Amino acid sequence: MQQKEEKKFIQFGKSLEKNLKINIYMGDDGLKVEFKAFGEKLASLVPKIDVTIKKSDDDQPSAIQIHERIRFHAIPVGTEIDIFLDALKQVASGVVKLPDSVLEKLRSVDVPARCKLFIAQYCPHCPVVVQQIIPLVIECGYMHISIIDGTLFPKETETFRIMSAPTLLLDDDFRWTGSVPVHELVDAMNDRDPSQLGASSLEGIIKDGNASLVAEMMLKSRSIFQSFYELLMHEKWPVRLGAMVVMEEVIEKDKTLAAGTINPLLEKFPEMDDQVKGDILYLIGESGNYSNISELEKIISGEYSVMVKEAAGEAIESINCRA
Repeated sequence: MQQKEEKKFIQFGKSLEKNLKINIYMGDDGLKVEFKAFGEKLASLVPKIDVTIKKSDDDQPSAIQIHERIRFHAIPVGTEIDIFLDALKQVASGVVKLPDSVLEKLRSVDVPARCKLFIAQYCPHCPVVVQQIIPLVIECGYMHISIIDGTLFPKETETFRIMSAPTLLLDDDFRWTGSVPVHELVDAMNDRDPSQLGASSLEGIIKDGNASLVAEMMLKSRSIFQSFYELLMHEKWPVRLGAMVVMEEVIEKDKTLAAGTINPLLEKFPEMDDQVKGDILYLIGESGNYSNISELEKIISGEYSVMVKEAAGEAIESINCRA
C-alpha cells in the first residue's frame, strides 16, 4: 500500500464516530497471505476497526466481510479504495438515503436475493454502482452482495463469463453491465419466481440458516424446485445435509409433495456414489411411502454394495414403521 493510500485510511479513521467490526476470511485460493496482510495493515491504520482474521467457510474465496450481508472479494487498491471506504462509511452510519418508491418495493422483497458485483481496479464507473447497491443491501434484509475484483479472481470471472466491469448478477440469472437502474433491480428482486432460483442461490439460503425458508417456498408453490435436486445429490456432505433438513420439513408438512421427489432421485440413483445413495435411501424411508418398497427391494437384490443394501433395508423398515 502506497503512502498516499495509507493517508486515505488514516483520514477515514479520524472521521469514524464508532468502532467497526470486520472479518477477513482466508480461502484456499492462494490469496490468504495477501488478505491477512491487508487486514493487519487496516487494523494498524484505523484503530477503530476491529479486524478478525479467520479461515474461510468451506470452499469460499478469500474475502473482507464489512457487514453480515456484504463481502469484498478484493484487496482495495486504486479506485477500489474509495469504493471500499465509501461502503464502510455507509455501513458505519446505517443511514440509507433512497427514494420512497424504492424503499416501498424493497420492503416487499420476501425471497433472498444473492448478488455478485464484478469490479476492476481503476474502473471509473464501478464506484457509482457500488454506491447505489450498498444502501439497498443495508435496507433489505433479504439481499446479499459479493463484490468481486475480476482481476484478482479470474476463476469466478471465467465461470460467470464476465467480459467487462462493472457487471452485476442477481441469482446468477439476471445481468446488468455498466450502469444498474436501481428501480429495475428492485423490480427484478420482487418479480422473481422462487422455483427458478439456481442451486447456488438455494445453497446460500440454507447456509445462512434459512432451511425452513426453502421448505416454505416449495410448500407454497406445491413443487420441488428443479435446482434443489442438485443439492440433494451434491458430492459434499454439508450441502446434502442442509438439503435433507429442508426435505424433512417438507415430508413433515406435505407427504404428497415429498413423494413426488422420489422418482426423479431414483432415476439418477445408479449414477450416485454410495454416500449419496445412503442419504437418498434415508429420505425415502422418512417419506413413509409404501409404494417405494418395490424399488427398495430391487436395490437389495441388485448389484449394489453391502452398505447401500443395508440402507435400503433400513428404509423399508422405516416405511413399515410409519405405515
